[in-house]
Amino acid sequence: QRIHLGIQEYQTSLVNEIRSNLTELLNTLLEGYQINTASQMSKIKGIPDVSGKIIWLTQFERKAKMYQKKAAIILGDNWENVNDGKEIKNLIDNILKNSGNTSRLVDEFSRETLNKENSDISNEKLMDISKKQNKYELKVNFDEKLIDLFKEVRLLTAKGLTVNGIVINRSVENKGNYPYAIALQESFRAFQNSCHKIKNDPRIEKLVAKQKKDILALINEKYTFNWQNRPKIHEFTSNICDKVAVFEETVADLIVKVEQIDTYLSQII
Repeated sequence: QRIHLGIQEYQTSLVNEIRSNLTELLNTLLEGYQINTASQMSKIKGIPDVSGKIIWLTQFERKAKMYQKKAAIILGDNWENVNDGKEIKNLIDNILKNSGNTSRLVDEFSRETLNKENSDISNEKLMDISKKQNKYELKVNFDEKLIDLFKEVRLLTAKGLTVNGIVINRSVENKGNYPYAIALQESFRAFQNSCHKIKNDPRIEKLVAKQKKDILALINEKYTFNWQNRPKIHEFTSNICDKVAVFEETVADLIVKVEQIDTYLSQII
């Protein structure tokens, strides 16, 4: 009798632990992904929102099924029909119901992507000019957030989820455009910074005038390009990066030399 009572008490403690853990799981799940620390951790790791949420939901589904097996071991094959088992089953069903909507999330992601105008940039201009604080700035017409589209598709398909074919194609195109966008943006930034450094020194401006003119002519010639011209974009990116690198190095070298000359002259005088 005493042994039987001890087994029963141990069984009760295990059931209570399962019930408590499942209740905590369900409450966390119902609070939502966005306010959970998992959302912040996903952002730090570079995991996009949809994939991050699906990874998070999958963990709840896995844990619920694990507790389901434990309940069957503790309460027996007929565990769902005993009082404690019914409560545990209800908690498990709620968790599975709220964590098993991954296909709906993927469908919503595909639909939203197709509705976003900026997700398809094939017909967009390669370059654009924007006005910032009364200054005109040359920039690459590419939203860096588009690389998240490729990350989403890669992670979702790796999990065996079905993503719309058009969305997959757009993600591949954006991934292919990304290296050119980054390289061009860096070159434009370097070129404009170098021009800014010498704008008040006509001596240096005259010495690099030919290089600057060649770069501006190249930009002007290709300004009407759109993202469909991938082979031409490759050639343009290579040319502009090479020319800007030489221009930037020449400007930096001339600034040092001009400063040295000014120093020598001041000592002579």
